[in-house]
Amino acid sequence: MTNTQKILLVEDDELDAEMTISALKEIPLQNEILWLENGEELMDYLGEKGSEKISLCILDLKMPVMSGLEALIEIKEAGEKYNTFPIVVLTSSQENPEVNRCYELGISAFVTKPVQQEEFKDAVRTLGLFWGLFNVLPKKPGFS
Repeated sequence: MTNTQKILLVEDDELDAEMTISALKEIPLQNEILWLENGEELMDYLGEKGSEKISLCILDLKMPVMSGLEALIEIKEAGEKYNTFPIVVLTSSQENPEVNRCYELGISAFVTKPVQQEEFKDAVRTLGLFWGLFNVLPKKPGFS
């Protein structure tokens, strides 16, 4: 499974992570799903493994240790080193300045977590279908 494109889920809430992983596994994706619990774990992963086998990163913003926003800033500052994969923010935040800042930092989409469990799973399945099956990644170093 080491050559498989990965979906990184960066989420501190265990229930949200379990629902996200469950919803992603319901669609026909061949991606390995890796759960990281905060932005620091994401940056450690990128520093150790690089970003060439990442097909998508689903990122929460409000997390302890290092927030998703702090991780986005570090990714942006790293320039081309890590800017080779789409990042979808999936968070409970709806604050407009936060939405704007995330797009300034290069995210691909901003999705607010629905409160109801089934709506949440539907939103994740839709994300997975689009980013896993329909989105075309650029042909440049780091993508296969």
